[in-house]
Amino acid sequence: MKRPHKLGVMGGRKAGISRSQKPILQRHLQAHAAVINNEAWYGDGEPSFGKTFTAAETAKRHTLVIGLLYRAAKKATKAKDTELADAYSCLADKLYACRPRFRCGSLACAQCARAFQKAKVVRRQII
Repeated sequence: MKRPHKLGVMGGRKAGISRSQKPILQRHLQAHAAVINNEAWYGDGEPSFGKTFTAAETAKRHTLVIGLLYRAAKKATKAKDTELADAYSCLADKLYACRPRFRCGSLACAQCARAFQKAKVVRRQII
């Protein structure tokens, strides 16, 4: 019997990861694309999350997050942490560019995160 390697590798494969996970990953990528390419998830249709999670409130929150990220990037630049500043700026730019038909798909994006949550709720109702 092979002893497990201290890094969790056993017999050339990582312990706990089966060969069938690639198809699962493909299904997740297809589901991800299906959500970001369907603008119906971004509106106020069913399922409803109440008054605090409307599309308008989410758009406001989206704008606030972008502003926070740009301020954090500026603060990191002043602290001479350019790597962190670049990361904040890159994420803020990605979120700023999120528009209908050109969704970013990031869970840091309030609009995309809400769309994914709505899709998960509908999926759970089907099961």
